[in-house]
Amino acid sequence: MTETRTATLRAAIYCRESSDRAGDAHNVADQLAENTAHCAMRDYTVTYRLTDNDLPAHVRRPGYEALMALVDARQIDVIVVREASRLYRHMTQLESIITRCQRAGVRIDVLAGVLDLATSAGKMAGRMLAAVHQHEIEQKAERQAVASKQAAARGQARKATPRPFGWEDDRVTRRPAEAAAAEWAAGYMIKSGNLSGVSREWVRRGLRPPQAPFGPVPLNGWKRASIVTILTNPRIAGIASYLSEADRRALREAGKPRPLHAPVITGDDGQPVRGEWEPIIDVDTWEAVCGVLADPARKPSRKGRSGVRSLLGGLALCRCGNVVAANHVTRLDYSQYRCQPATRTAPGPHACQRMDAVDACVSAVIIERLSRPDAAGLITPARPDLRPLRIEQANKRAKLTQLGEDFDNDVIGRDEWLTRRGKLTDRLAGIDAALADAGRDSVLSPFAGGQAAQVWAGLDDAQRRAVIDALCVVTVHPAGRGARTFNPETVKIGWHQP
Repeated sequence: MTETRTATLRAAIYCRESSDRAGDAHNVADQLAENTAHCAMRDYTVTYRLTDNDLPAHVRRPGYEALMALVDARQIDVIVVREASRLYRHMTQLESIITRCQRAGVRIDVLAGVLDLATSAGKMAGRMLAAVHQHEIEQKAERQAVASKQAAARGQARKATPRPFGWEDDRVTRRPAEAAAAEWAAGYMIKSGNLSGVSREWVRRGLRPPQAPFGPVPLNGWKRASIVTILTNPRIAGIASYLSEADRRALREAGKPRPLHAPVITGDDGQPVRGEWEPIIDVDTWEAVCGVLADPARKPSRKGRSGVRSLLGGLALCRCGNVVAANHVTRLDYSQYRCQPATRTAPGPHACQRMDAVDACVSAVIIERLSRPDAAGLITPARPDLRPLRIEQANKRAKLTQLGEDFDNDVIGRDEWLTRRGKLTDRLAGIDAALADAGRDSVLSPFAGGQAAQVWAGLDDAQRRAVIDALCVVTVHPAGRGARTFNPETVKIGWHQP
């Protein structure tokens, strides 16, 4: 008599932990041990052990995806999990699992019992569990939202978010290198800088975004949005703020952009709530930075038609009077300045010169001019810090905006609106004029100590453009038919009168 043995079921063990704060995967290890013991008791053959540690159910899970690929390929007969919530927590996930497991004839063993998705009773039990899990998720989200808002109202640092740039992991103590970089960037933006200059400086300092602490320094620079978020966050000035997920969702559904920064939380006295963390800059400086970045007249750095960043694009002129733009000639693998746009009414021929040659020529002329003994007549000593004037400008613009909102909401009448608006606009005009007068001195003051070549080499393109604009007008003439070498005489410099 021959004894026949029934083939054992092929089992895949799946373990998942949403949040591994200790970082040692101990919970996943415990699940694995319990599931293995269950398979031994049921005489299953464990063919795969798949895990997803420190991953919530709503994100992409490599272990789960590999598990369902095994189901689709009919390489397993049973899935073993300690709890159904380890496998799914949303109804949409469950429906996908039901369809795929039913098609492949795979059942699910939960340590508390068998979840047979091939039967109507098993499907009903699974859907009831999914509804319970969904309810738990929504309750948890509501509790977290309330707790986050209450913590922000008390000025407490939020722990459940990524580490903010400028602070240590405790979210309270300043991280020296990042805090110094943020403080420098705020002053740079207020004075005469731009976001590209901040990006280059942070790359030079070897700084990384907090979300990528172990990755390489971003060689292509920081994203502009990341810098704006850091510099406009009220936290940088020690102020508490909060924007709920419901508010974000409402903005998205309404098609409105997110505000420059989260709304500031005010206390019972109407004053902003101060946070428990160490501020990096003062409130006035932060408001001035926000004013600079929110200014509708502010434009991004100018590029040519093909996106080539340049020293003279949009600044220098063609002989016809139009500005020149930089573009890259792929066939010849170099960039050039061309008249942009060359019009039919303007007399030709129009400018078309190699960018590197023109830049070198103009740089040499500027350095030579600032190295002459009479250069002191062009350069005034470094004037007092313009930051108070910039701060007042930002505050006056904010008050002007608020005044318009008060008039629209019938808080004030037309006569009062006209009177207060007139005072604000008059003062703003005076500030703008003072800043314009000081602008020439501010960009040339670094040259007051001599060593023009070294100072020029230490400037970025935005600062060099400001120096050129303060000193002269550059006009680029055509190279001439058949010209094979650069002729400096085709670049004319018209000096401004001191």
